[in-house]
Amino acid sequence: FAALAGAKTPDTPFDGLNVLDLITAKKGAKNPHRYYAFSTNKQFEGVFSSDGRWKLHVAHGYRTLETAGSHGKPGTYTQKRIEDTLFDMHNDPFETTNVIDKFPEVADKLKKYSEEHCRKFFAQ
Repeated sequence: FAALAGAKTPDTPFDGLNVLDLITAKKGAKNPHRYYAFSTNKQFEGVFSSDGRWKLHVAHGYRTLETAGSHGKPGTYTQKRIEDTLFDMHNDPFETTNVIDKFPEVADKLKKYSEEHCRKFFAQ
């Protein structure tokens, strides 16, 4: 959006790259991203491959709805944990089957991206 608006990008590190050529369908345009990271608030959760096929969740805790609220009363939530998990989003868009053991080379590549991303953006 910065490129589209002609805006200057920030001087601080950020994980976005210019994809204007992609969204305007410029002939020969290539995706400059190797991966897309996803997180909730300050918790890093994993990465997608740049082609959108693979989604790697790195081990992390998360909160899930146990019982929905009603009549002005809040719902109840439970803490759960997901381990390193790989999903084939083309064949399993609802993330029902972990294929990390079937595609270890894909998982290893995405794990390296996630580690790189964490070092750069989630270092404490």
